[in-house]
Amino acid sequence: MREDGSDFDDEITDALVGGSAYERLRVERRSVFGGSIPTKLVAQSALLVVLACCLPIVAAFPTRVRVLFPAGDPTTASPQIMLLGVLALVLLFGTGAMLVCLEYLRFRFEPGLSEGQIRALLNCEDVASLFGLGTGGAAVFATDGFVLMGLGGIEVVRTYTQQAPRSAFTDSGTGISVVAVAATALCGAVVLYTASQYLSLVGDLRSGR
Repeated sequence: MREDGSDFDDEITDALVGGSAYERLRVERRSVFGGSIPTKLVAQSALLVVLACCLPIVAAFPTRVRVLFPAGDPTTASPQIMLLGVLALVLLFGTGAMLVCLEYLRFRFEPGLSEGQIRALLNCEDVASLFGLGTGGAAVFATDGFVLMGLGGIEVVRTYTQQAPRSAFTDSGTGISVVAVAATALCGAVVLYTASQYLSLVGDLRSGR
């Protein structure tokens, strides 16, 4: 894209002048999270990769922090903070699946969709984006943020555990390990990214690009 942003302006102009009714209404509406569904899926897959980073972070814990976990291995432990990671997984993958379904419905029934039906699809897309990119993104960064405290050493962890009513590092009792969350996040990232590329390709073929 050129520095003056004219390519982006051209995309908006094309959507308003020569695009479908769906593209025109999507460009005209104001949304917290703009962009096409394939673009949003790429962003959500990136968030899942960020969530998966909790594994290498935990693996790098200092020795004095590692001994706080069963068998001295935090990667196979099931700390409370991983429950927040599971919430992030559910939000990102669940809303990602919803976005894929919305794009499929658009491809399946366009150009026969009425303006009311298009607006309903766009409203559902906004809700999915809000929960996925908004709430899901916050859960991802909160998870990694708590995990990063372990790199600060035993004193940082002890200071936190003394102030928190229930430490993020205590065992959750669920058996959901750091490895399991990270592996699931990576698999989800691959699935969402693949879906985004497929939907982008189908969209280009339909528009004749």
